[in-house]
Amino acid sequence: MATTTHCSSVDDLMSSSVLHVLTHIGSIAIDTTNGIVAFRMTNSCENCPSGAVRDLSRNTAVFFVQKALRRRKMQNPTVLDLASFKDAIHSAASDDSKFSVLSWNILADLCSGSKETDPTKLEGQVPTEYLLWENRRERLYDRVDQLHTDVVCFQEVEDVIYQGCLENRMKALGYDGVMQSKVHYNGNAVFFDRKKFKLRFSNSRSRALLVGLETVENNRLIIVSSLHLSGHPDATDKRFSEMKSLLDQIQKELKKCKKGERETPLFIVGDLNCSTQSGIHTMLVEGGLPADFVDGESEKPHNPGKEYRHPFPLKNSYLEANEVSIFTFKGKNHGDSFIDFIFHSTPATQLQSVADPSDIDHMRENWLPNAEEPSDHLPVAAIFQFYNQG
Repeated sequence: MATTTHCSSVDDLMSSSVLHVLTHIGSIAIDTTNGIVAFRMTNSCENCPSGAVRDLSRNTAVFFVQKALRRRKMQNPTVLDLASFKDAIHSAASDDSKFSVLSWNILADLCSGSKETDPTKLEGQVPTEYLLWENRRERLYDRVDQLHTDVVCFQEVEDVIYQGCLENRMKALGYDGVMQSKVHYNGNAVFFDRKKFKLRFSNSRSRALLVGLETVENNRLIIVSSLHLSGHPDATDKRFSEMKSLLDQIQKELKKCKKGERETPLFIVGDLNCSTQSGIHTMLVEGGLPADFVDGESEKPHNPGKEYRHPFPLKNSYLEANEVSIFTFKGKNHGDSFIDFIFHSTPATQLQSVADPSDIDHMRENWLPNAEEPSDHLPVAAIFQFYNQG
């Protein structure tokens, strides 16, 4: 009988003097005998049906061992204050395996005319000077420049502001961008660092902008959606339809690109206008909703009588980091709400860290927007790492 060696690293596998190496890491078992590798799945795994066996080259075996070891060595994601998060982004800037994402509802201008998002509803709560775009924009640009994440997603962007100054200013900061088409009053915009990403495609939905970005270094595709769901408290079913439309379109775009749902990094970010107790949050992190699901916020049946499923394994980045700040949105007459999210697909990316979006003591005394914060929402941001580099 051949000798069995349990390897704790790829070097152990490559340097082992025995021909038979059996490595159990998670659900992966690799058995090399006489230069032939059998790849066995002892449990369910996305890479191979349960119990399947197939012959692979030694290099392929090493690839799977590397993947398993990366998963095994995963560290819990960290929660960083904005200064530490800024340092972490700058440290990761030269690492092609890492990238960062920011999402921010920047608050429509005072004269937008939108019944849903018009900031005149904030008059009487905060000084008018804090609501005017020309008084807020420099603070917003400074924050974006200080953090300089690889991808920046904005909500409540007016087309006149995008065309008038936002696009050019972001270009000066090193970003190219896309604005949601056919917006009513305001919409979503996605900007990306042109040194790290290039645009593959874009698609506008009623409440979302969907873009495909490819890395400049190796053309690796990621899917990013900036969205702003309907805000009325009774719009539960409407938000469900908006999210379902987005998820359906993502599947169509992946088919066009001939990419799988689990292998392609996916990021759904933005202002959901609902909390972690909502059906929207549940449908994202649980892969859908059962037919008898009752929304935790409205206490009403959600999509009654119909089960809904989608193929994307998503996680709430802030919950994964065990961080739920008291709020990301705050208004004197509207209370505090955590309604801004970053969801990411788990098989394709690993969460490294998230930025703590709020200084609670300061915000208790200063409503949003204020002299420091240019919007009634706080930005949320995270740093990720690709799996399976090369």
